[in-house]
Amino acid sequence: MSTTFGINKALIQAFTTFYYTRAITLDPSLARYANAIGKEPGTLRGSQWSPSIFLGKREKGFYGGASFFFDFQPRPGKGNTSLISSTVTMGYGWDCCAVTVQNFTFNVGLRKENRVVFAFRLNGIGTFGTEKIGQWLK
Repeated sequence: MSTTFGINKALIQAFTTFYYTRAITLDPSLARYANAIGKEPGTLRGSQWSPSIFLGKREKGFYGGASFFFDFQPRPGKGNTSLISSTVTMGYGWDCCAVTVQNFTFNVGLRKENRVVFAFRLNGIGTFGTEKIGQWLK
């Protein structure tokens, strides 16, 4: 189950989504396929929260934003933090072009990543860089 709220104005976009998941109990006839606690393998009880905010206009001037993903399910090696991933975007747009830089972090305990990506966009022509279209905050 999930629920999402947001605001989309000229200079600010803010969204938040809350997810709730539950472990699925298998029918007794399928008990041989259950995990050690009697649930369907791969299903967990938990909740996640994903807030994001974006300020400015990509077309002209400074713009930037941040997006986070929190998972409140305990994970081995994670410690006391629930933050799974974050994306911070900063850029500047002119009439002709734009430059964007993003810092992306990902940490699920045993796997930790951090990468910085960039893009240079010529309006009406295309984009050059390591940032992909799907990585823009929306």
